Amino acid sequence: MTEKGRDDEGDPAIEAREIGRRVTRYRERLGFRQAELAKRAGRSEAYVNRLENGLVRSPKIGDLSAIARALNVSLDALIYGEAPRTDEDILAALARQPRFAVAMASLVKGLQMADAEDRDFVVGHLESLARRFGDRAAGRQQPRSLEELMGSNEGDLASGT
Repeated sequence: MTEKGRDDEGDPAIEAREIGRRVTRYRERLGFRQAELAKRAGRSEAYVNRLENGLVRSPKIGDLSAIARALNVSLDALIYGEAPRTDEDILAALARQPRFAVAMASLVKGLQMADAEDRDFVVGHLESLARRFGDRAAGRQQPRSLEELMGSNEGDLASGT
């Protein structure tokens, strides 16, 4: 929470800085200078500089789309970041979302003591959320089991041990 008592999530300044960091990272991966990116995107070098420094609070979707094309990345990746690909990426993404990480840790602890009916209820809802927001949205095939997803023994959670 910020000192004003509201979450940082959705704060335009934070989002602008994150987009700027991504632009910089993608540009540097390609070995471009800001001037080269600006030329390829058809935008001014000053705009690219301001965007990278998080000073463009509400960038226009057309500008971001042109930048994404010039960087050869999807608009989604530029705005929201790349989908995590490894366990380390997932842990790093969770570390950037402390409320989510705390909620999931609490849920896992609670499931250790829940009865089978409650675990089935929770897992069913999590599977539904995964179908709606998870790997399918990124164009990847859904894992068939927790074991396939995590590379661990699914029975540990299901049995509550």
